[in-house]
Amino acid sequence: MSIDTSIILRSRKAFWYDSKKIDKSHLGISVSDAINRYKLDIGMCSMVQSPFGIYRGFTAELADSSTICFEIKKVVSDSNFIITHFLDFKIIGIRITNIKGKERLYGYKSSPDWGCGNGYYVERILMENFKKSKN
Repeated sequence: MSIDTSIILRSRKAFWYDSKKIDKSHLGISVSDAINRYKLDIGMCSMVQSPFGIYRGFTAELADSSTICFEIKKVVSDSNFIITHFLDFKIIGIRITNIKGKERLYGYKSSPDWGCGNGYYVERILMENFKKSKN
């Protein structure tokens, strides 16, 4: 295999926010500020509904594969609602789940099940249980 052009490796830290730097002092910022501060790809953010049709916030993934959930101050029930509609809303809760399943919570959390599990952790546990059941 040969490469005709040079390859530039990017530093992950330059393009992603370190989840270990997040603490309770980050509460109260706007959704827009959070997207910029944490270098989130708005197209990869997922709206969180709990219960169905009631939007409470959004989730994203950080560079270390942690899942981060943001709960917003205003709850919205609009079927055409997208993340760009609440850029000015304030964040009142931040929940981070790392790839080992450990959670950190800052501020408000309306429900224990509003979508902030870490998929990598869940997948690993399922695979481990599957391998145990085969033996």
